[in-house]
Amino acid sequence: MIMNQPHTHADDIIVALDGSPSGQAALVWAAAYARTTNARLQALHIVTYDSPTMWVAGVGNLDYAFSAESKAKAWSEVQDIFHSIDPEPGWKLHFLDGPVGHELVRQSAGARLLVVGTQEHTGLGRMLTGSVSHYCLSRAECPVVAVPAPVPPRRPAEAMQILEPRVPVTGRVLETTVPKPIMSANGIISTP
Repeated sequence: MIMNQPHTHADDIIVALDGSPSGQAALVWAAAYARTTNARLQALHIVTYDSPTMWVAGVGNLDYAFSAESKAKAWSEVQDIFHSIDPEPGWKLHFLDGPVGHELVRQSAGARLLVVGTQEHTGLGRMLTGSVSHYCLSRAECPVVAVPAPVPPRRPAEAMQILEPRVPVTGRVLETTVPKPIMSANGIISTP
């Protein structure tokens, strides 16, 4: 576990990592991209223990609410997620404290790419916590990839359609199951 500040280089892929399905999808996407481009991956797990949002929500200062044991357990779970991608030598996981969106934008300055998961916050949840992915997409200096959480199929038949690409009689694949990133004119990358 690394508690210090990462040193970002121009070839680094920075990925926001939490325990959410979209955070795990972002890590998997970032790892595949880093391997393809021979880049170094730096995963950042950022927690804000004391913020106005938490006070408004009635949670208060979580630094006092979480014991050292519960923090260690949470960090262990994040480490397990990081190690599930079989990190290459030189890839690192950093644990940071601070406003999540701000820290991601700050840490990714000068990086090749920032990868974040997207969550479906609506209503009160978005008003209280905001959208980290939206914050990063609108403020980061480097290109940003926003990776959605995988959508579980509703029926077993749909699961088979997701696992198997559709192949016409000609043998050419018409659809793939992995969303391809889209880069906009301003350098922002997104997945459909």
